[in-house]
Amino acid sequence: KRTHALIAQYEAAGASRERVLIKVASTWEGIRAAEQLEKEGIHCNLTLLFGLHQAIATTIDAYHAARVAGHPVIALVVGQAYSGGFLAHGLQAHKILALDDPGVEIHAMHRDTAARISMGSVERLDELAEIVPPLSYDVRVWADLGFCAGLVGVGDADTPTPTDVDSARRAIRDAIAAARRGPDDLSNRMDSPAAVRNRAASRAVRDVFAREWPAR
Repeated sequence: KRTHALIAQYEAAGASRERVLIKVASTWEGIRAAEQLEKEGIHCNLTLLFGLHQAIATTIDAYHAARVAGHPVIALVVGQAYSGGFLAHGLQAHKILALDDPGVEIHAMHRDTAARISMGSVERLDELAEIVPPLSYDVRVWADLGFCAGLVGVGDADTPTPTDVDSARRAIRDAIAAARRGPDDLSNRMDSPAAVRNRAASRAVRDVFAREWPAR
């Protein structure tokens, strides 16, 4: 659908499809799609994944396609979710759940990396996290900020009991149902009760962007 929409835009602008080359990732699905597009006279260039950045971009695009197609995407964080892995997977979910356990942490950067970039120390960052919540690695803080849709209580994340497993299963089932009722984008994170309560500045910035660059 995206390729057809792009081709339609080019043709509307006076550029024939013979002059357009569509790059497609060389996955099994990509190869099959390129085969079909070539039959329609749309030229394709299959590209390999040469770096982590391309792999992450492809993953994010796949999650977006799944959400738009109506498939609920739920993430359950059971340990330490950091950096690119979390950004490319967990953060793309309709709903993020996490085990309520001291060993469970979420953040966009590893502690050492964040310390180097800020030219500080891990200890100093942990101190700042006490007064600047977004710097915290504490999963409960992430839930308070509205990033997590819910915390799943467990006795010990490393040795879950059958009761813990049942609790996680129920939480995932409820999250799937909520995702099906909600929007297919990720706007629900900024509109959750926790985000309304604790992310007023972020919501204000979003509103300014919406006014300056209205959706078309």
